[in-house]
Amino acid sequence: MNILSLDPMYSPLHQMIMDEAEDGGRFCILSSFGLSVYFSSVHKFYFNKELDAFKSKVSTDLISLISNIPNHYRNLRLKVDNRALNEEELNYFCCFYLYFESFILNEDIDLVLLHNDLRWQHSIAIEICKKYNVNYLVTEQGLFRPYTTIVDDFGVNAFSQVKLDFENKRKFIVSDIGCNIKSTHNSFFSYYKFTKYLLLSKLGKAIGYDSKYVHKRHTISEYVIRFCKQNLFVSKNVSNDKFTRRIVFVPLQLELDTQLLIHSDFNNNEEVIENISSSFFNCDKANDYDLVFKLHPNDTQNYKFDPRVKITKSIIDDSFLDNVDLVISVNSTAVLNVLETKIPVITIGRSIYDVEGVAQYSSIDKLSSNIDSALRNEFSISNRKNYIEYLKKEYSIHGAGYDYPVNEIKKILRKLS
Repeated sequence: MNILSLDPMYSPLHQMIMDEAEDGGRFCILSSFGLSVYFSSVHKFYFNKELDAFKSKVSTDLISLISNIPNHYRNLRLKVDNRALNEEELNYFCCFYLYFESFILNEDIDLVLLHNDLRWQHSIAIEICKKYNVNYLVTEQGLFRPYTTIVDDFGVNAFSQVKLDFENKRKFIVSDIGCNIKSTHNSFFSYYKFTKYLLLSKLGKAIGYDSKYVHKRHTISEYVIRFCKQNLFVSKNVSNDKFTRRIVFVPLQLELDTQLLIHSDFNNNEEVIENISSSFFNCDKANDYDLVFKLHPNDTQNYKFDPRVKITKSIIDDSFLDNVDLVISVNSTAVLNVLETKIPVITIGRSIYDVEGVAQYSSIDKLSSNIDSALRNEFSISNRKNYIEYLKKEYSIHGAGYDYPVNEIKKILRKLS
């Protein structure tokens, strides 16, 4: 089996999948020189060094195709910068399309590994894989953090087919959720390797190895702050707010996250806050409840809130949820904690939680009436336990960081059969 990785997770998972698969060619195409730290025995290529050879082959039809492939970079330009992709960006992406297409055909690639499906290069690669019927697997950090990972043969988040798999009773190997995973993506060793990645990426940018356009330009200072928050200044796992009334709770997405830019009709968190607030205060039950927002832990933005709402920094634990009668979310992973309870959940983005008897999708124009219905207990949660068990034991891969049991790697490869 000939396997190609197009940018790995910030872990050796892609290398581990290659090592466990049947013999064949092993390749990686990278957007950054720094990502090479996650591979030990593959042929490495850096696509920024390869694209000039394809400039003369870009056609108007290809430009039209590329301009319509949804991805984070494209939607960031559309929703934030209020513009379409420019000529230089389109030509660069078209050259990547031609390079990647020629590579998988020339090397007879059987399987492509991708980390995330919405970085611009990954969305293009998936388009090509579908065109030539090449298997691909998308990796992403797990739903049940910090010890799980998602590996999907179609897409992740709202692009995943997990809802359809669950409804069609698609069976996967059942994971041993009691296995002792000793590493996470936030472990000291993971941060050590990530620091090496950051330093080599700076070198790669200087010598022309790194992509001209990136999903996000990482900085060392940003991750030093995050590391300190997660490892040195850890809050106690308790709720610290006192509530005098029952609450309607809204965990916000990270600003400019794919959940907002791709999987919702909102442009930013300001629009989410404004629409939820107006819908809540227009509903019949507003006088009986407090509307409480929580910012994403990594969000440093300042938002405008209606003076009647409250902001919490509480941990979303059982003590906090005891005060909650309804949760509204675009597609936050915080919803998973709620699905272990009987609290109704309304999603306002395209979400894997929109399964009958689990959660309910609402458009904004119907949100007020749906809030009223949910608070009157006109809400079914009959399928929650089965769905959570499916996500946890069958859909999820139990492993993270630098610790993936061999049985879980074999489970990943079984997704191809």
